[in-house]
Amino acid sequence: MTEGPGALDPRKELYSLFRPGNLFLWQQRERALLRALRWAGVSRATIERLRVLEVGCGVGGLLPQLVAYGATPQLLAGLDRDRGRIRQASGRYPGMHFAVGDATELPVESGSFDIVIQSTLFTSLLEPVARVRAAREMARVLRPGGFILWLDFRYDSPSNRRVRGVPRREIERNLFPGAAARFYTTMLVPPVARLIVPAVPILAATLSLIPPLRTHYCAVIRPAPGSPTTGASGG
Repeated sequence: MTEGPGALDPRKELYSLFRPGNLFLWQQRERALLRALRWAGVSRATIERLRVLEVGCGVGGLLPQLVAYGATPQLLAGLDRDRGRIRQASGRYPGMHFAVGDATELPVESGSFDIVIQSTLFTSLLEPVARVRAAREMARVLRPGGFILWLDFRYDSPSNRRVRGVPRREIERNLFPGAAARFYTTMLVPPVARLIVPAVPILAATLSLIPPLRTHYCAVIRPAPGSPTTGASGG
């Protein structure tokens, strides 16, 4: 393999959409996201008016997908603790607003957003206290009637001890008690998808019908008015 500036980044190659298995997973994710948004009452006619914040947005997160659905870039914002990622996101998507921020103490006024997104953020928050604080902060910055769009692992990763899955029971009992929520399972076990899709795509589609083999929850969560999360600060 060629060394130097033109060499391929193995991590980027692993997740490249040019790999059929990754494209398969991406399409499953997109279907789940759109299904969740439709259930929440979002449509092509309404999404352009919604203010959206993604917490833990990395270099852009799900926000570019929302633009493809019809969202207005100027109404979209992203926060991440990594300054380098925020610089990249700002360069890639100059119409959106990006800033450095901590999920457990969001630098955002209460009631500012119609939708708050978290995508694989909570699996990286290993301490229960940090998870609860982040949940409270996400609920705090929602306007009345707004909702959290959740996409995250439901299982632990056997190959990565730095992440821990978030089961539905934890979401409903600890993070957002009393919330109205709708859960969907999505995304075939990624190593299985990457192995099978190039060879036997119909087998991957069949395996995806088995709920235990779907690794992620995609959910719409509406925090209960007056609940411990709603209106609470991160401190």
